[in-house]
Amino acid sequence: RARSPARCADLLREGRLLTLTGAGGAGKTRLALRLAGTLAAGFPGGVWWVDLAPLTGREAVTGVVARAVPLVPAGADLDTMADVLGEVEALLVLDNCEHLGAGVPEFLDSLLRATRALRVLATSRGVLEVEGEIVWRVHPLAVPPAGARAVELRRYDAARLFLERAGHARPDVRPQAPDVVAVCRQLDGLPLALELAAARFRTVTMTQILAGLD
Repeated sequence: RARSPARCADLLREGRLLTLTGAGGAGKTRLALRLAGTLAAGFPGGVWWVDLAPLTGREAVTGVVARAVPLVPAGADLDTMADVLGEVEALLVLDNCEHLGAGVPEFLDSLLRATRALRVLATSRGVLEVEGEIVWRVHPLAVPPAGARAVELRRYDAARLFLERAGHARPDVRPQAPDVVAVCRQLDGLPLALELAAARFRTVTMTQILAGLD
């Protein structure tokens, strides 16, 4: 992941909408948080984070964004929002867009057309298909091959993440290489799943973790 924030920052400077896509648990939100922090100084109008996960209807998108953006009056409609943000150099981050259907794409298409300096960073399991959208795919972490030895594990991001988190959970015991390989491969290198599995190492054995995954 080391090069991702810098490359994504470049892409967001080239275009006005960058969408981080990937499977659930791949690390889209974490990358967006890091990217927003990296870019904050370059947006004098501010960086605004909006979590769309709790929403159940597409019509609520404008309202929740209006509440999150301090420059916009509470209850403002899309036209009012666009008027207020017309020349503002700011970054709007929309997290978890995938479950609202056309609600987010329609909102973003209208807002970006009506403003000139606003940029948007979105996370979604699928492409939003808004004109001008740049897509960055957040892939799972690299997993070790079957039969990898202990000395080889830290070459693979999935194994390194699991070992670090397992070490935090239980510093006195180091998981055996075959078990680490099996966990990483069964969880497809998804960071969130690896962290959840490693946290269980505090109270159960690797044998029990693997049995639970089966």
